[in-house]
Amino acid sequence: MSNILSITDFDGYRALAQNDKIELIETFLSQSEKKYLTDLLGAQLYTEFKAALDAGSPAQKWVDLRDGATIVHDDNTIIFAGVKEMLIGFTYYDISRRLNIFLSSVGALVEETANGSKASNAIFEAEKYNEGIEIYGYDWALYFCEDQSENKLNNYHIYFSQKSLVNSKINGTAYNFIKYSNEAIAETYENWIFTYKFPTNFLGL
Repeated sequence: MSNILSITDFDGYRALAQNDKIELIETFLSQSEKKYLTDLLGAQLYTEFKAALDAGSPAQKWVDLRDGATIVHDDNTIIFAGVKEMLIGFTYYDISRRLNIFLSSVGALVEETANGSKASNAIFEAEKYNEGIEIYGYDWALYFCEDQSENKLNNYHIYFSQKSLVNSKINGTAYNFIKYSNEAIAETYENWIFTYKFPTNFLGL
């Protein structure tokens, strides 16, 4: 399966310097992409998604999932950035932590010596992970709630729908996009299984 992301997708403040670690970085891209998409979609839907992309000329629903789309359902508007944008934050976080990356004026570099001076990157890493989480979808109320019953989980998206009370806009998370797509047209993303995630901080907590 080909990757949705390539190293060239990491630009600007999320740039990864082109160095002799590029093959290793591309391997980590593939591993990270599979991990987060499987958590978001479930194993079966992930396989269907990647197979459709690899086959070429994928159905519009797969293009929308990858690149983002705006949908309106029951007078609610959801503007979704797409899983590609979500993966940039997550995979940057993974690569940075696994390859001992530090920030520089030319992008993120790999520390070549075990005892070399490495600027603390933990806060920036956490920021990139949380950028991914903002698109993936999370619920602090659920995180702190001892009641993890099925009813509570089924209401997961409601916390992210607060804006709908004011301007009929629902937060554009992947969770909301898939859920409301399935409600608008039954089983648009059939076999969807979602794994809950939450933001992190520079301590990794």
